[in-house]
Amino acid sequence: MKRAVNVDSIIEITKWAVNEYNKGGHCLKFEKVLKYEIIAINGLVYQIDLEASNGGLVGKYYAQVYDYLGKRTLQEFKPLLQANSLLEVDASIGILKPVLGVDAHVAIPN
Repeated sequence: MKRAVNVDSIIEITKWAVNEYNKGGHCLKFEKVLKYEIIAINGLVYQIDLEASNGGLVGKYYAQVYDYLGKRTLQEFKPLLQANSLLEVDASIGILKPVLGVDAHVAIPN
């Protein structure tokens, strides 16, 4: 069941998730919410795709927050795999090859 929710509350929960993640020694800065879903399971589970920056580089991340009676828990926070990565693996020769003009010559061990 989809719940109607205030967008400001989603942004606040997402900022909270980034701050919780940063307590582990990370330095991300919240940029924007890309999409979200709320699931009601003995409380609320927020599944959020977001953008955050780190030193000027913007990345996409997934956060899952569980909220039960106002007590939040960050259940998961991880980078999303991006199709438009600056490097891609060329499996035929086992090296990273540049995409978008980035110079990279790093061998991948077998």
